[in-house]
Amino acid sequence: MKIFKKLNRQMGMTIVQVTHDHDVALHGQKIFHILDGEIDRVDVIESGGAIR
Repeated sequence: MKIFKKLNRQMGMTIVQVTHDHDVALHGQKIFHILDGEIDRVDVIESGGAIR
């Protein structure tokens, strides 16, 4: 995860990670929930891991 965060912060790269692991998803800035092939909802991750 460190390398992805470094690439995002220092180089401005967007990282798309697909996972079913909620704890892994919390390392990102947003969680896109997909249902039947469409975006169902988007959760924004606040610093500290809280979902908004």
